[in-house]
Amino acid sequence: MAKVLVISDTQFPFHHKDLFKFLAHRAKVFKPDRVVHIGDMVDFHALSDYPTDPDAKSAGDEFELAMEEVRKLYKMFPECEILESNHDCRFFKRLAKAGIPRKFWPSYESLFSAPLGWSWKNNINIDGVQYIHGHQVHSGGGNVMQNGIRKYMKNIVFGHFHTRFGIDYHANEDSLLFGMCVGSLIDHKSYAFEYQKDEVRKPIIGCGEIENGIPRLVPMVLKKDGRWVGA
Repeated sequence: MAKVLVISDTQFPFHHKDLFKFLAHRAKVFKPDRVVHIGDMVDFHALSDYPTDPDAKSAGDEFELAMEEVRKLYKMFPECEILESNHDCRFFKRLAKAGIPRKFWPSYESLFSAPLGWSWKNNINIDGVQYIHGHQVHSGGGNVMQNGIRKYMKNIVFGHFHTRFGIDYHANEDSLLFGMCVGSLIDHKSYAFEYQKDEVRKPIIGCGEIENGIPRLVPMVLKKDGRWVGA
């Protein structure tokens, strides 16, 4: 069975400052066979339908900053499967609102100048484990891991919920299923996340790993100043 490293929401350029050091360490220790990015690779704050920061960078400037980081990720992981997600698709929603026919839309791979080893997918199944972004899972204010299991009735791995970082199980007479939510890799103090500033719960930073069909979460433990404590 594949050893899978799951990269949680990066939302470039509003990512945690120690993201690359942390992922490099996990790749060296875990030595994954496959890498899955759970989605929201970039944020596209300037293209949001929600109110944006009035002093935010333009869409073009934000995208250029994001791509500087994306290219670093390509170099670190030349091969990766990535989930379609609610932030990465903001560009395409703008095209739809403008009435531009789909035949003129670029692919994700073209938009993000991706290397041949990268591909965007709606969902991914590896060794019976279903990987999705997570915006399809209803939070309901409750246990999102259980909600994911009940909706898909499969072993399920997802992100999207920045403050959720956990694994839960569901069993019946026929099967044992797990749901894993992998948190995020954002810098919650960035202006893109100003909407969360009064939230008591803060994002949990980390990644996920699957080995022999068993899920594992690896938090990025932070010091009081918000930086990673290191390996």
